[in-house]
Amino acid sequence: MYSFLLNKFANSIWAMRPDRLETMTNVLLNKFNNIEEYNKSLNLTQLKDKDENVASVRREGTTAILQIEGVMVPKCSWLDSMCGFVSTIDLNNKFNELIEDNSVDRIINYFDTPGGEVTGILEFAETVFQARNKKEIITYTDTDMCSAGYWVGSASSKLVTTPSSCIGSIGTYLGILKYETTTDPHTGDQYKMHFFQAGDNKLFGSPYTDITEQEKAYLQDIVNLNQDKFNEAVSRYRGVSEQQVIDTQASHYQAADAPSWLYDVLADINYLF
Repeated sequence: MYSFLLNKFANSIWAMRPDRLETMTNVLLNKFNNIEEYNKSLNLTQLKDKDENVASVRREGTTAILQIEGVMVPKCSWLDSMCGFVSTIDLNNKFNELIEDNSVDRIINYFDTPGGEVTGILEFAETVFQARNKKEIITYTDTDMCSAGYWVGSASSKLVTTPSSCIGSIGTYLGILKYETTTDPHTGDQYKMHFFQAGDNKLFGSPYTDITEQEKAYLQDIVNLNQDKFNEAVSRYRGVSEQQVIDTQASHYQAADAPSWLYDVLADINYLF
């Protein structure tokens, strides 16, 4: 199970806050490098069976609130859901249902997410952006709306965030899994992750060893291509120059200290009702 999860994690382009990235990396590597010990303590029959994760929607009169909570990945099984993931495709489909629902005249996308995998994000963000011509679309966060979350959140007609919320982190990275030998008798040979980033500040504070220059150049081109798409989308959605987006260097902020173009209103949930 963990070999599947680790390889899935390592072969995807991510737009996610670096602290959450490091937590996921450490957990997966710890389990993967000690898989026999972990398997002794894992009993899958003790896990409650559940359907695939379904996007949650709350209704307040003619307002629908779409809950976007957790790490965003294209598809989300029951096991992914238990680990804190949410399906971007499911969210996109649910959002489209709300757009077609004549009893809904306003949609609030509520975010509590550090970001997630790039796959599916561009399409979801474009769906939100195009829907602005049909209904009032509002983004709201009182916690985190970073990276892939901000990519989607920036596409609405109005972005509302509490002053202490964490927003931004407009950057992408790719993780590569490497098996490395060592002479240390205490650790032995282990799998390690190496990361390629776009946005100078994206992975500040995360120590990773170097790999070959040829691999760096090849993988950096892939990350840069996704970063260009991210920058262009946020620039268009928020009505600012692409250079203003680039100048954030993938930094994330407390909303009250963020560049003013990142949001429209600083308020709590009472502002919306």
